[in-house]
Amino acid sequence: MAILSDAEYVRVVDKFLSHWAQVNAVLGASPLVLKADYTIVNLKTDRDALEATLTALVSANNNQQMARAQRSAKQKLQSARLKQFRNAVLGKLDGTDIAAALPLIPSPSAPPETWIQVLEDMENLWERVNTAPPAGFTAPLVLPIGYTQANFTTDITGLKATYTALAGAENAAKSTRESRTKQAKALRARLIAYRKAAVGSLPTGHALLASLPGL
Repeated sequence: MAILSDAEYVRVVDKFLSHWAQVNAVLGASPLVLKADYTIVNLKTDRDALEATLTALVSANNNQQMARAQRSAKQKLQSARLKQFRNAVLGKLDGTDIAAALPLIPSPSAPPETWIQVLEDMENLWERVNTAPPAGFTAPLVLPIGYTQANFTTDITGLKATYTALAGAENAAKSTRESRTKQAKALRARLIAYRKAAVGSLPTGHALLASLPGL
């Protein structure tokens, strides 16, 4: 079933369930049973479990996409704050140790630890400007629209929470995909076994042999 799309998994198993029910009707008191006493009831249970996993996967993928969008939006905002801070320092405190220590703006694809390191570096410099302003500058340093160091500290905390949420969403999506793959692989083995067992249980030329579902 690895070649099938998610949308086809349950549909294919349903065809086998329908066929198996017809075979059992023909066999009467001795219904078809696979290895390890695996019956049509077991296949229905596994089919329902796979359907539940596929539903969970849709939700997990959506959560991951939403978390990534939130991460990107917050990084974009903080990138703008970094640019504003750099320009404010270079414009008002050029030639000072603060200006020489300004952090560079990370790329959007930089890992979370790089972003946090740079933002915390900016936070530290901002605090120094406010608590021990260089000669000729009157603290505090405030960015456009009245954005303060306290606002920035709050936003860093929010970005950290977003990174944590994204990591959780990605792990959940990965785990659900792995469960989907494992379940689909096990079902494929059962369906292959069913095709062989059906051929071995019905008379040659029986109509149900011509209608065996394919994989």
